[in-house]
Amino acid sequence: MNNSLKELDKILENIINFKVPAEGWINFIKKSLGIPNLLLIRKLGVAPNYLIRAEESEQNKKIQLNSLEKVFDAMECELVYFPKPKNFPSFLALIEHKALDKAKKNFDEEVSKMNIEIKDESQKTLVLDMIKQKYLNESLKKLWE
Repeated sequence: MNNSLKELDKILENIINFKVPAEGWINFIKKSLGIPNLLLIRKLGVAPNYLIRAEESEQNKKIQLNSLEKVFDAMECELVYFPKPKNFPSFLALIEHKALDKAKKNFDEEVSKMNIEIKDESQKTLVLDMIKQKYLNESLKKLWE
C-alpha cells in the first residue's frame, strides 16, 4: 500500500473530530485569545470593515486563503488546512471503497479472466476481495477512472 496514504491517515487521526466553529475560526480564536477588534484591525493595518468582511467571508466559505492567513498572522497564529474524506474515517477507507466499487462493477469480467466458476456467496465474497486487492495493488489512479 502507498506510504503517502498511511502518512495522510496518521495526520487525519489527530484532526478527524475537529469541526469549524459556527462563528468561524477568526471570530472564535479572536474571542478565545481575548483580542479586541480595534487592536486586531490596527495590527492588520486595514479599515475597520475589513475584519467584518473577513469574518463574513469565512462563514460563507468564500474567504481566500491569503486573507485568512493574514488575519491569523496578526493574531500570532499559523493557518494550517487539511482536507479529510467526506464519508470515510480515513483515506485508506476511501481508497478501499473505490477498489471495492470497481471490483463489483468489473466482477463478471474479472471472473471470466480467472476462468473460474462461482458456486456460492462465500466464494463470491472471497473472489470479490481478491479482485479488490488486485486493484489496490495496481496504480491508484486507475480507481478513479
